[in-house]
Amino acid sequence: MLRIRRSTNDRVVFALSGRMAEDDLAELQTLIRCEASHGQVVLDLKDLTLVSGEAINFLVRCESDGITLENCPAYVRVDDQTTRVTPTSASDRPQSISLGGSTDECSSRDGF
Repeated sequence: MLRIRRSTNDRVVFALSGRMAEDDLAELQTLIRCEASHGQVVLDLKDLTLVSGEAINFLVRCESDGITLENCPAYVRVDDQTTRVTPTSASDRPQSISLGGSTDECSSRDGF
């Protein structure tokens, strides 16, 4: 389950932790849209433990839309020719990518 923590200063930061799957994308997209008109939006990926392929593609779209990705894992990069995400090693494209650590750390979402 994805946990989203929101903080603000001169920008809005959504710190994401836990598992990020396709089911979580609509809610995160709504939160980003609500904040985009108020200034810079940042997604902090430091505490993600598992990321699905759909979530990776979503993150690439966010970045191309001007959202800053902080603590983005090195295996995520944008292929400029196709505008899709590929793992660092293009020979093996997993459906989900584990970022290490326990996936049971987060079991609920923060309210705003």
